[in-house]
This record gives sequence, C-alpha cells and structure tokens, in this order.
Amino acid sequence: MTENNPISPELLDSTITQALEHVFPILVKKNVLLVAKVPSVDVTLLGSGSQIMGCVGFLGDVDGFVHLRMSESLGWMVAGLILGMSPQEVQSEGFDLAKDSLGELTNMTVGNFKNRLCDRGFPCKLTLPTIVRGEQLSVPTAKGALRQIYHFEVVGQNLFADLQIKAG
Repeated sequence: MTENNPISPELLDSTITQALEHVFPILVKKNVLLVAKVPSVDVTLLGSGSQIMGCVGFLGDVDGFVHLRMSESLGWMVAGLILGMSPQEVQSEGFDLAKDSLGELTNMTVGNFKNRLCDRGFPCKLTLPTIVRGEQLSVPTAKGALRQIYHFEVVGQNLFADLQIKAG
C-alpha cells in the first residue's frame, strides 16, 4: 500500500483475478487460469502477428484502467466463443463484430473489478470500452499509478491483464 494508492497490491491481485475468473466462464464459456503476476507484458508470448487490446477505465475514489491484451488470433477465437460462431465466421463478418464482442468482454471484466472495489468502499464509474488492434502496441505507466500486470491462459493461449490504478 502506498500513500498515493490506498488499495494494497494483494487486494488488486485477488480482485482482478476474481473478475476474470467470474466473467470468462459466463461470457466466453471458458475458464481462465492465472499463470503469474509479471513485471511486463511478454509480447513474444502473443506471437509475431497483430495484437488486440481492450481498455476500460474507472473514475471515482480511485482512478485507473485495465487493458486486456491478446493475440489477434485469440481475439477472433474469443469473439467466436462469445457469439457462438467459429473464428472464421467472425473474420468473414469483419473486425467490427470482433471489436464489439471484445469491447463487451472488457467492459464486463472491468465492471466486475469495479464492483468489487465499490464493495470495499471505493466507489467509481466506468468509461466506455476502447479496442485497438496493431503490432508493437505499448502502454506507458500513468504518472503516480500503481501498475500490476497479470499473465493468464485461456483456451491454451496467453492473455494479459494490465492494471493501473491511483487514488482519485
């Protein structure tokens, strides 16, 4: 716990992990497994192609955001699982369909995280989801924020939850 951040790293660890473990089986119909808390996103684990990153922020007694980052191929697969389609069917419909699905996944995950913070006395509200796709994506650490990065596996592929938070 720091002076600028009244929430302990251990509370963040359990809260973000519980959020993903709750949302993925409901929306994606697959479990996630926490592999490790890591110092940075190991992009080599995401493969050599494009990546997809969903982001939702939260504002209130604490401010911050969560990025869910995955390979583009995992993004197509997850969107298909959400929609009951194959990854190829989602691709044939275009990226907007995957973007909407992954936006909802990110929104629900961060919403669950936010609700857990609210239950502990840190009320806040969500921002709209943003989805970006590209190569060599990077996210700088926000000034004064505590940053925690979590490596998860879903359907045998790598997913990173990148959390940044600071007192509001």
